[in-house]
Amino acid sequence: MDNNYRNILETFGKVVYSHKTHEKAAERLDKKIRLLKITSIILLSFTSVGVFSSVTDILEPILRKHQNFSVIFDVSILIVSLLATGLSVYDLSSADKEELQQHKETINELIKIREKYLFIITDFKDGVIDTNKLLEQRDELFIILMTIYEKAPKTTSKDYSKASNSLKNNE
Repeated sequence: MDNNYRNILETFGKVVYSHKTHEKAAERLDKKIRLLKITSIILLSFTSVGVFSSVTDILEPILRKHQNFSVIFDVSILIVSLLATGLSVYDLSSADKEELQQHKETINELIKIREKYLFIITDFKDGVIDTNKLLEQRDELFIILMTIYEKAPKTTSKDYSKASNSLKNNE
């Protein structure tokens, strides 16, 4: 088998791994964003003025008799309020949503390039294109692929491990 053809097969394999790694990174970020939103909603619901005033109205007779409970209750509400505020500030300042969008865009671009590699591999194997045309298309795809990689957000080793596991065991 021609070395150039082997090189194209190897690059195709790398594109498949990159695609799956970005999918796992997007899944990780999506879960993180959802968890933060759910946690923020829960914390904000506990600190809403209506809930707080209702609870204090109901508990006022108990709080007068038990000063320790009153202090614990007030401190608990303060802590939950601070956590809710902190999560809201983090959510507003976080780049997670933009990074998730970048991973999704990279995934879409890698799908396109993966399919193009598959087409030229198939065309070469079937004799539809010769070695010169294979090399020409390889060079064109390489330039496109490098542009995709340059724009792509970073992934983690954990993303790569999950992608590797998924490709080996699940697909």
